[in-house]
Amino acid sequence: IEVFYTLPPESERPAPAVIDLHGGPERQRRPSFNSFVASLVDAGIAVVEPNVRGSTGRGTHFEQRDDRGRRWAAVHDVHDIGQWVHDRRWSETVSLHGSSYGGLLVGLALGRYDLFHRGAFVSGIAHLPTFLERTDDWRQPLREAEYGSLSGDSALLERLSPRSWVDEIDGPVYIAHGENDPRTPVEDARQFADSLADAGVKVTERYFTDEGHGVSDTRNARELYRGLIEFFSAD
Repeated sequence: IEVFYTLPPESERPAPAVIDLHGGPERQRRPSFNSFVASLVDAGIAVVEPNVRGSTGRGTHFEQRDDRGRRWAAVHDVHDIGQWVHDRRWSETVSLHGSSYGGLLVGLALGRYDLFHRGAFVSGIAHLPTFLERTDDWRQPLREAEYGSLSGDSALLERLSPRSWVDEIDGPVYIAHGENDPRTPVEDARQFADSLADAGVKVTERYFTDEGHGVSDTRNARELYRGLIEFFSAD
């Protein structure tokens, strides 16, 4: 699994390490400037950016290794990367951050493994059936090929939804979402947050009234970055 990592300047060991999972899933992390990563590193946080199975850049076979019921392969990769970070002793804690599809991986990895300290879920997919029902008509066949069909894979879609794993999640969760998100319904994020809170998980929520899928306004981005730095730096 290809991994890029950025460590803070030499000093004491970084307070935490964060694995930042990209969306897509058909996307690829490359060496480039990322203001969010730069903000975390400047705050003394190590950042790891992997291309788990399902990412582009390594051929069709690799890209399809996470389709439908093989989704767990990508989640297993997240675990193995977390163990890899632990083995290097960069930090005593390893946390997760993911946007959109990356948020889905965060929720599933937090539910499946005790390895991770906490997780941030930004514009994430909390419930795959609702996500598929509300996506644009032209996108639905493409997304069903990736995740499973509403008509034939309902049990699989539920199992692969972070909302189904709330009883297995222990660490704190940060949820951020745009109120006008056309891709991942904000209502699902709120229900996910409520379910986590009901299960006794500490949840921090931030909803942006003037954002869609992701955060694009500079002021909102700064606020989100500050909130996430505080969240990842907490004991």
